[in-house]
Amino acid sequence: MRIWRNNGDGTLANSIIFLTGRGPTGIAVADFTGDGKPDIATSNYSNSFSLLRHNGQTGAAAGYLAPVNFTTPAQEPDRVVAVDVNGDGILDLAVGGYHSATNDHLISIFINGGTGNFSAPVNYQPAPGGFFSNYGLAFNDLDNDGDADLISGGRYDVGSSSFGAITIRRNNGSGAFGNVEIYQFPGNSVPSPKEITTGDLNGDGFADIIAALPSGRTSEGYGVLLSNGAGGFQTPKNYEASQQPYDVAVFDNEKRSDKRK
Repeated sequence: MRIWRNNGDGTLANSIIFLTGRGPTGIAVADFTGDGKPDIATSNYSNSFSLLRHNGQTGAAAGYLAPVNFTTPAQEPDRVVAVDVNGDGILDLAVGGYHSATNDHLISIFINGGTGNFSAPVNYQPAPGGFFSNYGLAFNDLDNDGDADLISGGRYDVGSSSFGAITIRRNNGSGAFGNVEIYQFPGNSVPSPKEITTGDLNGDGFADIIAALPSGRTSEGYGVLLSNGAGGFQTPKNYEASQQPYDVAVFDNEKRSDKRK
């Protein structure tokens, strides 16, 4: 992993290398140790995630200690997300990736004890009963009850048809996630979501869900799942875009005075 320090004028100094586990694929920067300084977590292709604790120094001496590696149930983790799932004010970790035993993806929740010491993982299938899951992984309080819900997705086959879907598991308030809710995108051969983000698109005060749906065909793009204003969701809609949309972001392009996030 490389870090380029900002010189203060928008230019970057030569990079500094810090070791991680083998084959880092995802990264999350957050304070996992409670010292007020940013630590780094990476998901690694070698069935692990690494925690690089900040060394506590400032200025040119600031850096990271040797990585501490944690084994993941997924053999090829490709996503790592910092999120407080149990409401204790401490950031936990969610790691998603390919699980060879099931030929599918797996999401593992690691609870942080407060100093970057993580408990044994609790595992969830992104799309149980589906043909294949996805890389997208996000969290947001979808029903405004004060805790972060789990958002992912997958692909389901019905007869000769297949469809991509967003899947949601609600947080019980203690960091455990319930039964899966499946929201199918319209149309045949819609792929699994590649990337997922959230934002209030319709101004009702509830988070909506947006997914990138790449397939390599000419007709593909993004899927939108709007909240119904009561914690549930409306029928998903597709929006065509250029081929292979691998990422998605939400922002206020018009800079309205009522900025919606």
